[in-house]
Amino acid sequence: MPLCPQITNTPITVSLTADFTVTNVLPVLAANTQQLAVTDAAVAAAAAAAAAAAVTAGNAQSTANTALANAATAYNAAIGSLQPSANTIVNASNQMTAISANGITVYSGSSPSSGARVVLNSTGLAGFDSGGTATFSISASTGAAVFSGSVTGSTITGGTLNIAGNAIIDASGLLTATGATITGTINATAGYFGTVSNGFSINSTGLVGVGSGLIVGGTITTSSGSNSVSLVGSNNSLSFKNGGSNVGHIVPLSSNGVLMHYGATADGSGGTFPQMFVGSANASMSASSTHSVGVSTSIGINLTASSGGINLNNQTNYSGVATGSGTAMVLVTTGSRIAIVTSSERFKDHIAYINTPGWLDKVMQMKPITYKTSEDFTTEGEPNETQYGFLAEDIYDLGGGLEKAVVLDPLGEPFSLSYDRLTVFLTLAIKELKAEIDQLKGA
Repeated sequence: MPLCPQITNTPITVSLTADFTVTNVLPVLAANTQQLAVTDAAVAAAAAAAAAAAVTAGNAQSTANTALANAATAYNAAIGSLQPSANTIVNASNQMTAISANGITVYSGSSPSSGARVVLNSTGLAGFDSGGTATFSISASTGAAVFSGSVTGSTITGGTLNIAGNAIIDASGLLTATGATITGTINATAGYFGTVSNGFSINSTGLVGVGSGLIVGGTITTSSGSNSVSLVGSNNSLSFKNGGSNVGHIVPLSSNGVLMHYGATADGSGGTFPQMFVGSANASMSASSTHSVGVSTSIGINLTASSGGINLNNQTNYSGVATGSGTAMVLVTTGSRIAIVTSSERFKDHIAYINTPGWLDKVMQMKPITYKTSEDFTTEGEPNETQYGFLAEDIYDLGGGLEKAVVLDPLGEPFSLSYDRLTVFLTLAIKELKAEIDQLKGA
């Protein structure tokens, strides 16, 4: 059968050679109408299949072209954001990484050897600030770390902690405080911190020894119990606790001196009483702002008492003490009372001589007594001899001016006699008696 309609019934001429032998050669016959129709249909189907294949191939080529274009765009974008070279990677923010034989340097700026940067190489890891100053380093061989700023962490583990050479803590926990200042509270148990030359030490019992070091702030307390002594850094006071309550304090009083006072809270103002004060030129004891005894280099002994005075109710006899020849002050003792007598006209105002009568009758009503001091007011071992005197209550009850010779206590009750005043009334009575005698004599 012919392969296509163009084939005609043409005889085939075969030339034989020595190598080929042709056998079973079919004769070529002329094609009929039915065979031509079938051939035409086959050709049409083949043409349609070829056309469809061409469309499919075109679509595939278009898809491939699109993917290739997208890949080219992505590649160009990557190249624009990250430009690789032999030893440098640069991003769009001009943050660069230099890779060389010396390691890897991540830096921001124009040079990998200056400005802010981090360097990782065979020696370790190091960082520098914008001025090129080293901020931290970690040694690759020893692991030693150096930081110029603060180190914060819940746990810091290492061989030795060195803070600018001022405070060093070694692996055993020994603290060397060469130039450090320790603030806050130090709690020592049975640990041992060793001894620091010209500093301080804490032994195995918690005993703290301080050389030339400083303890600033906080509170150092001898005991956590109800009785203790505390050095309080906030006000530099020394406070004493007894029975769970603060009972006294020693505290600086400005630049004037040192104050010790009773009370619950340390008071550096000098307003809490009772108190004792020691200054550069004076010392004093004060029960209140109006009751005090002071000694100074300028005025000597000073007594301030809005009521009461000096009470020596536990003694009976004292020798008089004079301040010296030519002075106006004389110390006179009269039983349980000490009085300062100033008799010179220089110390008196509104002077008036007494000429009124009636003193003899008052004096004649005075009742002299003998007595011995009550046991509550005697000194053990001292003889309690019979004394002569008056009862302050008797003299006070006479009135008429004699009550001026009686010293009252803070409650207003008779307490003692001012015998120097009593002699004034005795003198007036003697003068009256002398006048009566002279009159009887007809003088």
